[in-house]
Amino acid sequence: MSTHKIDTLLVSFNLPLYTRQISKWRGAFVEMAGLGNDLLHNHKPDDEDDGEGLYYRYPLAQYRVVDGKAAIFAANEGIQALQKSLLMGSWKINWRGHEQQLIIQNQPITQSHLLQVLEKPERYLVHKYLALNQENYEQYQNLVSARKKLEMLETLLRNHLLSAFWGLGWKGTEKLEVEIVEVRNTEMLPYHGQFFMAFDLEFNCNFAIPEGIGIGKAAAFGFGWCVEKPEPQYRRKRIAQNNEASRSLELDPRPTQSKPKRSAR
Repeated sequence: MSTHKIDTLLVSFNLPLYTRQISKWRGAFVEMAGLGNDLLHNHKPDDEDDGEGLYYRYPLAQYRVVDGKAAIFAANEGIQALQKSLLMGSWKINWRGHEQQLIIQNQPITQSHLLQVLEKPERYLVHKYLALNQENYEQYQNLVSARKKLEMLETLLRNHLLSAFWGLGWKGTEKLEVEIVEVRNTEMLPYHGQFFMAFDLEFNCNFAIPEGIGIGKAAAFGFGWCVEKPEPQYRRKRIAQNNEASRSLELDPRPTQSKPKRSAR
């Protein structure tokens, strides 16, 4: 059975943020950190630009809103890129025409997750998941039965999870299985000047999905992040495992809030 270790880190800041502002938050942070490390933004340098301008790969730095505040979720090599930017940067961003001093609001801890097949499927939630692109949106809308729509969503969910796993370095060949249990919410949300259908889904999966990873379209912009359903029999076991593998993030001694807040679930 294939296993693969994935490290993740969530850093939340004092900047109040709405979902519609994530693109501006990403731009402001990258401006502060500089364009030197493309893992923070996936843009190609000018000397490598082949006309497309972007690296089409899984984003290892994902910008999002946590408890109403700006946050960055990083994985694997993205953690080192984020740490370096915080150690070298000024922690001051240009926000809406004014200088904003960033203050870390949580206690950033690197979590280690073991990606592997489970003996028994576990229950997960995915939030604001952009499963559909412009091409297959019409196909989805034209499906007559709810069952067919659910089957299409399950196929897309499976493919997006596999794409994320591969992007995080997994090289296994085990079959990934998903079953959508409930479509909790559906809404149209703006992204880059267009509206996309976003889903909140509850689903079963036979893989141990790393807490917090984003999947689907615009995962780098706070869409489609996965969490384990907060049921005690699951969470007590997983939290205990993660705590054993946790490593503290050492940062420049800048001011932090005295009382850490829990991440949104």
